Amino acid sequence: MNIRKLEVFLDLSETLSYSETAYRLFTTQGNISKIIKSLEEELGTQLFERSHRNIVMTESAKAILIYARDIVSQNNQLIETINGMNNKNGSQIQLDTIPTMSSYKSFSILSKFMAKNHQINFKLTETEGSLKFINSKMKKHKSFLQEYLKKSPSLIQS
Repeated sequence: MNIRKLEVFLDLSETLSYSETAYRLFTTQGNISKIIKSLEEELGTQLFERSHRNIVMTESAKAILIYARDIVSQNNQLIETINGMNNKNGSQIQLDTIPTMSSYKSFSILSKFMAKNHQINFKLTETEGSLKFINSKMKKHKSFLQEYLKKSPSLIQS
């Protein structure tokens, strides 16, 4: 079992909609369905009852929900702890991006920023993670980046 499956399960248990979960996780409904099916097979239980355009959590899903939240939360805390330990002598920015980031202007802006700021350790991760997760990470560094861009407007010019 991997954390990604639990993240998908948590999102689907919140939205109760494959299409909404797919939208929020930047993927397809088919992908969400495959991930949930795989998790159900691993756990040996049905997690959602599916009917025409409706899904309902099973009792098994409700029982697993508490554990899944804890596991995902503890995993995120572990990653943050390790990242903090590995970055004692400088600033670190972790940027979780969508798979198509390289197609947008933001990639060149980030490249220029990194070239001018060697003291900052960047961790760039391509993910199809939930929008809430990405937004929470961005909020953490938003004020720093806004201040930097005010001081270096040439970064955002073509």
